[in-house]
Amino acid sequence: HELVALGPFTPSSEMWSLLAQLNFFIFVLGLRPNSASAATRNDARLFLTLAENGEEARQMRGYHTVTRLQASGERPRAYPLDVLHSLATTKGNPDLTLFSAHTLFLWALDRQDLETANRWDKYAVALVDEHTLRMADTVLVESGCFDLLHRESPLHAAHKLSSANLNKVAPCLRSRAKAVLLTANGSHAQALSAIAAARKCLSSEVPYHQFELSLLDALESRAILLSSHIANAQVAA
Repeated sequence: HELVALGPFTPSSEMWSLLAQLNFFIFVLGLRPNSASAATRNDARLFLTLAENGEEARQMRGYHTVTRLQASGERPRAYPLDVLHSLATTKGNPDLTLFSAHTLFLWALDRQDLETANRWDKYAVALVDEHTLRMADTVLVESGCFDLLHRESPLHAAHKLSSANLNKVAPCLRSRAKAVLLTANGSHAQALSAIAAARKCLSSEVPYHQFELSLLDALESRAILLSSHIANAQVAA
């Protein structure tokens, strides 16, 4: 009776049967781990990596801990020290290594430990130069901002920001990047307008936004200072 209720086997039902078999085949393929060196690893490979509980599993746990802190709006300087110590020993996977180096750079920068920030930023940029990595644009933008504010090198800042794809970075970082690029290129009035616009995207109630606002404050001071130097030079001439 059940077979009769299903009706005759038509071309349409044959098509649905083939689709069901194809979906099952794709599902079975997903159960097989792909290469550990694949650019995008499937769920089976990630599960196997975590089950092995090795160095890369430790790195992945550190990555997810930091991304949770970022999603909650925590300031970098408030990240737990045990997590930071773990990130500092990351090696192997270039993407995870870059993520760790950049996280440590932001932590040091937020603590005003410029010497440590400088070392981690140089390490991160060296990784970007050696590999094609997902966070490359974010690293270049942050490094360009550091060049302008703390290395007094607007040429290096402009070069890094011009080579970064700003569409691939977070909106608040994109706004800051535009202001940095304008400042580095000598368009100080436009830079100040861009900084004012960037502030509108941030809330002082969010801890991470407080960090962003402190960087905008420093950038504003630098733009005003450079603008006054140019004005004084013109008067002297």
